[in-house]
Amino acid sequence: MEDEWVLGHGGRLAGVFDGHGGSKVSGFCRESLVPAFDRIVEGENKEGETKPSVEGVERGLEGALREVSKRVLAKGTWKYQGSTAVVCYIHTQVDKEGNNVSTIVSGNIGDSRAVLSRGKKAVDLTRDHKPNDEEETRRIKALGGKVSAS
Repeated sequence: MEDEWVLGHGGRLAGVFDGHGGSKVSGFCRESLVPAFDRIVEGENKEGETKPSVEGVERGLEGALREVSKRVLAKGTWKYQGSTAVVCYIHTQVDKEGNNVSTIVSGNIGDSRAVLSRGKKAVDLTRDHKPNDEEETRRIKALGGKVSAS
């Protein structure tokens, strides 16, 4: 079994990691994502704030995914392993009328995806990072990579 998952922040933060070629990378993602998120969000909170804003959560998830990915790529012994990742955070705040308002913030690496069922209809919360996607092809080429048809 190469897959891993993590829950954090009382179940508001969830991540699933689909390991490829071994379980070390997905296990590292499980162990590292929440602490990386916490460090980034803690640095963003203004004095007196006890929980992050929606924007803080967005920056926290993006930063945590980037940090963990960078750390994985730095490990030469994991050259032939990898993992996709999908993460979601349910942010709740009280609006001016006193109502609880929830926002789902999601992110992914690779072709793991998050889908929400709303009114019996599937709503994509993420976009797959696959080379057949034009935006992904541009990103790969901008980094010096090549995309070839198989």
